[in-house]
Amino acid sequence: MLRSRLFLIALVSAILIIGSLAVWAAVENDNDNEDKDESIALSNVPAKVIEAANKAVSDGTIVIVEKETENGEEVYEVKMVVSYEVKVTKDGIVKKVEKIGDNKEKDDDDNDKEEKVALSDVPAKVLDAANQAVPGGKIEEVEKDTENGEIIYCIVKDVDGVKYEIDVTADGAVKKTEKDDDSEEDDD
Repeated sequence: MLRSRLFLIALVSAILIIGSLAVWAAVENDNDNEDKDESIALSNVPAKVIEAANKAVSDGTIVIVEKETENGEEVYEVKMVVSYEVKVTKDGIVKKVEKIGDNKEKDDDDNDKEEKVALSDVPAKVLDAANQAVPGGKIEEVEKDTENGEIIYCIVKDVDGVKYEIDVTADGAVKKTEKDDDSEEDDD
């Protein structure tokens, strides 16, 4: 469920990026004040240009490079994108910022991180709370996450072919229980 959600987020992000680039290209084509820009293949861009662009925007990805002449000087316009997933509460509080395609996360607490945890390393009160929230079945996966300085265990559980995701704090409080509606259909 978590993987399918991340895949969906990445797909939507890619569509938004492509749409944004299409709008940008349409606006650029309408601008007749500059000399004609020439789009060039990334393989034809000088290494120093790529190196300088990547140094200027270290977490960006080059998507388009155009060669142009400005005041008689040959310059390269490098278009770069950076995609993030941002979780925001209905009150406008940013809970989590995660770069798409990267395992690094940036929360409002820079020390926040997410990691897989062995079942034997999960506190008993966390397991008890998850089992009370969703009785029966088998725990398939546990991730330990830190959100706003609070440790959260994300437990994926299978009960008769139905997947559940249970978020439990380190002190055993259930924060969220979510049923994966797709899991029943996957078994057919």
